[in-house]
Amino acid sequence: MLESETQIPQLAEEWGKLKATDAGRAAKLADAIAELKAWDHVSTIDSKAMTLFALWFERMGRLQAQKVKDDWLKIRALEEVTADLNRDFGTWRVAWGDVNRLQRIQSGGELETFSDAKVSLPISGAPGPVGIVNNFYTRPIEGQRRPDVAEQFRPGSALFEEGVQTGMVHASRDQS
Repeated sequence: MLESETQIPQLAEEWGKLKATDAGRAAKLADAIAELKAWDHVSTIDSKAMTLFALWFERMGRLQAQKVKDDWLKIRALEEVTADLNRDFGTWRVAWGDVNRLQRIQSGGELETFSDAKVSLPISGAPGPVGIVNNFYTRPIEGQRRPDVAEQFRPGSALFEEGVQTGMVHASRDQS
């Protein structure tokens, strides 16, 4: 995670400045900052720091694209991400594999969409801009906690076959 190696220290530095000026606001993010600072910068399906970083990085990009002016923009983005995770999962401490998932669908998403209720597999990959070799892109689906995959995997692929072997994917056209 190339971007995390430079971005997390910058976020932690901004948080340190916030701590000196608004200790109460900073305290609400102390555990999340500690999680990010302790992270080994490796994307795994069990990593809670990966979830925080990937979603924070995406949120920062969105806020910057919207030209949001905020002296604490990095802090604001982390506050928004932790609030969203708390709303959707009941905690911000969510493993990356619980958020970033691949689901076999019969079309590119036009006929059948991603559903939290259907079988899906955790994926350690992430969008390329975070500085990862294993690129994997998703898109949000209204009403779902997890995003839809931007691509599908096909029978015969290694991921599909692994899913069949583990029982996570059924080798029929009917997915339930």
